[in-house]
Amino acid sequence: MPPVKFGFFTDPDRTRYCYLRLRRLKTALADEVALDALAAELEVRGLASGSSPRIKIAAIDHQIDRLRATTSSIWHQAPPPDVLAASLFAVSKRAGGPLGELFNPAPGAAVLAPPVATWLDSTGLTIFDRLPPGTAFALVGYHKAAFSGLRVVAVGINNDASQIDGALEAMKPFARYTQAMHLALTPAVAAEYLTESAKATGRWDGGALARRLQTLGAGLLIIEGDAVSPAILPRTHAIDGESLTALLAAFGARP
Repeated sequence: MPPVKFGFFTDPDRTRYCYLRLRRLKTALADEVALDALAAELEVRGLASGSSPRIKIAAIDHQIDRLRATTSSIWHQAPPPDVLAASLFAVSKRAGGPLGELFNPAPGAAVLAPPVATWLDSTGLTIFDRLPPGTAFALVGYHKAAFSGLRVVAVGINNDASQIDGALEAMKPFARYTQAMHLALTPAVAAEYLTESAKATGRWDGGALARRLQTLGAGLLIIEGDAVSPAILPRTHAIDGESLTALLAAFGARP
């Protein structure tokens, strides 16, 4: 039984399964503790005590094939790498140490704001520190150039998967004041969203979050410690004249 194949030319840092970077997924699969936990999560049977990592991986692959072929399984026809990554996510929620940190969970949304602010700054934007009450965004960056006009990027930060749909709905009224919107999540929160969606529908759908964001035209930023990586690009658009006037006034500039 050959192992799950990821593709020889697949970029290990840009490719994600269940929002876990491929490089980190491969690292986890080289850890016997993770393999044992993964075998237990997938209910792999018949592994002898002291089995080699190669035998464990082969047994896990065989079980994934069986689950993907079972119509009543949540993993029916799901991509094998998604099954691996999503099962590792389930394991990581119960684990401590490096395995528990695999999906970069955060203790709260407040700790996610500084890396996002740094990311906005790195793209040439200034953080707008006078957000109006009730805005759906944690951070808004802007840049006014003489010839290119006003550029506005808004980022909503969320650390609770159950609140993502509501947060996206709240972003809609503010879309006209931005050229691009993003939702910023840790891999853990993004993976939890997919997990809960699968529980609700009875089928794994790795594109559920992406489609939800694309309906709104929002991008996705993945936060891993101090690093922020665009995972889904937003749909950009021009700001209408009325909104532009209001924004320029808010920024203390003349329209």
